[in-house]
Amino acid sequence: AGPRSAGGVTVIRITVPGDPVPWARARSSGRRRYTAPEQAAWMQRCWLQARLAAPHAPPGRLVLQVVAVVARPQSRPDAATREEWATGERVPAVGRFDADNALKIVADALQERGWLDDDRRISRMSVTKVWAARGEGACVEIELSCVLP
Repeated sequence: AGPRSAGGVTVIRITVPGDPVPWARARSSGRRRYTAPEQAAWMQRCWLQARLAAPHAPPGRLVLQVVAVVARPQSRPDAATREEWATGERVPAVGRFDADNALKIVADALQERGWLDDDRRISRMSVTKVWAARGEGACVEIELSCVLP
């Protein structure tokens, strides 16, 4: 796909397939600190998908939007109305993990592996957490927009 530019704005869209893995504080054992294997593997997949979309983040101020699409359970969650659930479309998800941790793991994955030089360049962030539509797989959709300097 690659980055798209229009009117001085570059947009990069990245999809990381599979269930979202929220950011979690690194654990420690004595002096040694480590990241949970599931989290480290997800961060690696995120970085690889970013590299497929573009070799590195564009220069300038960045806007990061993340949509965490959580696998649709068989039965309707309490937070979803019968009407919402019956449509088969995406429904706002409550529970499982904090939405802000889905955002943090994306920023950390892109910076720690060198795709993004400094996450302080992100001037605005948003995150949405939804149950997948009927027949849709779980994933994390990332959109990174850059206003050229």
